[in-house]
Amino acid sequence: LGLVWSGGYGVERKVAGARQSKPGETLSYQENQLLAGMLRTALTSEIKDTAAGDKILEFYRSAAGPAIAIEACQGCYAKYEPASGRIVLDSEMIQQYLRVNSLTAEALLKDKKQIAALAKYVSPVFVHEATHQQQHAWADKAGVYKPYTQEDEIEANSMEALYTLEKLRKDPAFKGLFSR
Repeated sequence: LGLVWSGGYGVERKVAGARQSKPGETLSYQENQLLAGMLRTALTSEIKDTAAGDKILEFYRSAAGPAIAIEACQGCYAKYEPASGRIVLDSEMIQQYLRVNSLTAEALLKDKKQIAALAKYVSPVFVHEATHQQQHAWADKAGVYKPYTQEDEIEANSMEALYTLEKLRKDPAFKGLFSR
């Protein structure tokens, strides 16, 4: 996922993506907590009715559901933490999303359409990390020692690609978000 889009967006958006956040474009700890809960709901709505998304939603019906957190990810867009069972979305990625889309944290949190748009944006990486969560759950249930392998990443990348291709074909808003 590229965070600074090219073509049709102008230099202003590229600069906004690269600059530091202004005070209204940062999320406090409380706002991160609120946004994480809102994204949990919005992401499950966003991924439904896709092959990869429905597989993940079926997994969450038999499990506790996605635990979403927003924190610094140290150079990644998102990660699955097996010890906590959380999918962590990078706070800097979300703050960059705010800058590029000329949003404040307050405006984002007050607008369901903006939450849905953010969920649409992060949905491919969410599918990727949820696949890692499924892998860990399978190993735990089977009582199998399963260290992280290259094949785990291949499966997660494949699920993300399957999801992305299907959304690009079916969802004009998704296609527009990633093709601009």
